[in-house]
Amino acid sequence: MNENDVSLQSLAKNNPLTSFWINSSVILASVLFLTGIFTPLMTVTKFYIFDDEISIISGLGTMFEKGEYLLFFVIGIFSIIIPIIKLVLLAVIWNSSFPKGEIWQKNLHRMSKYGKWSMLDVFVVSVFFVAIKLGMVMQVELHMGLYAFCASIIMSMIITTRIIYAVNYEENIKPVDN
Repeated sequence: MNENDVSLQSLAKNNPLTSFWINSSVILASVLFLTGIFTPLMTVTKFYIFDDEISIISGLGTMFEKGEYLLFFVIGIFSIIIPIIKLVLLAVIWNSSFPKGEIWQKNLHRMSKYGKWSMLDVFVVSVFFVAIKLGMVMQVELHMGLYAFCASIIMSMIITTRIIYAVNYEENIKPVDN
């Protein structure tokens, strides 16, 4: 591979100053995501006596146990599968060295599309929170899991924007032939 052949180098190699920031951000977003899905989002207190700590994973388990399969699959896909795919695509697009042709553009487009769907997670958590808050006999206390989950989604959106900016900038640069 020729050093001037920009089309075969990874974005990370072409942008060494930004590379550390992007890769660190993807790792941090992944850690926040895992924290967000496994740690409690909230504690629901019913009748001032019964406390239930709810995480995304425990909520999915409850939905499956109660036979709410459609809701289980929808929440599972949009809250777990799509964000994982997006974080993996962010890392692959930034760090992989492959020709910047049709397949590369498809992956970039997929990543951008998945990013839009991950906002559904925030909506689902918000609706869930409001539905619980409406109960007169229930009290909700928010926990770190909710904040970590939302921070992960916001970080992945920022990383996506930064990578798209780097791609657009790079496509306007023509390699110099020596």
